[in-house]
Amino acid sequence: MVVGKKILRGCLIIVLLVIVFLVFIIGSTAFLIYVVPHEPIKRVKSRAEWIRLYKIFDTEFPEPIKEEKIVKCEGQFLDLLIFDKKAKPELEKLTSNWLYVKDNKMLYDLDIKKQYEIEAVLGTVEELSLGKKNLPEELKPWFFSENGEEYDSSILNEKLAQNMLSEMKEGYKFFRYERYRKDGIGRVLSLYFFYIPTKNHLYVYNDDYYWEQIEYIERDNRECGIK
Repeated sequence: MVVGKKILRGCLIIVLLVIVFLVFIIGSTAFLIYVVPHEPIKRVKSRAEWIRLYKIFDTEFPEPIKEEKIVKCEGQFLDLLIFDKKAKPELEKLTSNWLYVKDNKMLYDLDIKKQYEIEAVLGTVEELSLGKKNLPEELKPWFFSENGEEYDSSILNEKLAQNMLSEMKEGYKFFRYERYRKDGIGRVLSLYFFYIPTKNHLYVYNDDYYWEQIEYIERDNRECGIK
């Protein structure tokens, strides 16, 4: 009888200790979450800043006077960067080694890889220019859930997409940029640049998952050996 009481008392003590421990853990966690101040997540404010932080170009990237979002969704973006006349010399220097395509008929004279890259982007932009309601089935998951509900954060400006296709008829410079981690496992960046010299417009298309948080961009640079 005495032994049973001791065992019961021991069990009660263990249970109380466990409860006290759990209360301490939960309380500490709540304190850290709600009381201790956390530094807010820093995000890039513009695509130009994003390009500079990723250190894509060796030369200084000029500051656009305006940026327009044509497409924004998970894993994809297409932005238009508009520059004034003062930035022309910097842009000419930046794009001096880019492929100049005077007319899309020239694509057949390019190597297969370059031809495929440009045609793939142009084909996607043509489909996007139809607007969200007229998208082909394979592009709808960019903007709609399986239930057909539109994602609040997604953007598609079909008029700007149409304008991009129209401007490219005047001739453009093309640059393809990819970046991989030092270990060769995993691609960090997959970008397509289209510069319209007559308009001083630069279109930037990304077809892979991307970060806007500055700490993740800095981490990507470290993993790629970019200082």
